Amino acid sequence: MKKLLYILPFLLLSVNAFAHLPASATEEVYTNPLLKDFTAYPNPTSGGITLTMETWGESLSLELKIFSLIGQEMYTESLSPFSGIKQVSLDMSKYPKGIYMIEVSSGGRTKMRRVSVI
Repeated sequence: MKKLLYILPFLLLSVNAFAHLPASATEEVYTNPLLKDFTAYPNPTSGGITLTMETWGESLSLELKIFSLIGQEMYTESLSPFSGIKQVSLDMSKYPKGIYMIEVSSGGRTKMRRVSVI
């Protein structure tokens, strides 16, 4: 019992450590996602890659970017507004072997996928 009384204040402090975070900081990530689905295949690739994006029904115009792992922007493209499913083909054979991050963004919301070029 003495041990519980000793540990209880520390447990309460650790629970309250996250109380200052606004609820919207975590809720927005889960309640307002950018895309319903975003896939990149084949992965890994040595040539072309197909990106498949599906919206939640709203019409979106997206910004597509490819970054190296050190954060260097390798490619950028603006995609015309679409609703439903859209497929985009990219030629990854012109990039050195390695790992790249493909980012799609719209209105401050982003979604990323990692792609390996072999």
